[in-house]
Amino acid sequence: MATKNAADQAETAPANEDIEEFTVAPGRTVTTDDGDVGPGGTVILSVKEGAKLRKSGFLLAEDGSVTVNADGPPTSAGAEIKEQ
Repeated sequence: MATKNAADQAETAPANEDIEEFTVAPGRTVTTDDGDVGPGGTVILSVKEGAKLRKSGFLLAEDGSVTVNADGPPTSAGAEIKEQ
């Protein structure tokens, strides 16, 4: 499957928005106008859209880590939650 390179993607972004290159997180797929981009692939998005997808866990953080803000009670590995 042929994909556009970063320069081609940048040309299609709105001129009045800041754009940035982002990396798709493991286990995620981001769909762009050019098709689906899988884990480890790079996408060119507006900074605003990238921040929203990064917060949702679809894109890696700048340091390469996965960022996910989950709803629900905090748990730790090996902890057991019992209903009362």
